[in-house]
Amino acid sequence: MTQLRLRFVIFGLIGLAALDILALFSIQTVRQRWYRFFYFSHVLGFVMFPIAVGLSRLHSTARPR
Repeated sequence: MTQLRLRFVIFGLIGLAALDILALFSIQTVRQRWYRFFYFSHVLGFVMFPIAVGLSRLHSTARPR
């Protein structure tokens, strides 16, 4: 059970990191000076977030024995 909860926390933190990437690299200075970096970080964040949320939910669901 501890391992299951640990995975739940890890995937939740990955999802949070994906949203942090989106927020951090949305700053106007980043968008204007390093548009390709801004674009790549958003593509990566939008792909990572739903996958991490799905995996977090999968590992947090209690299953009967």
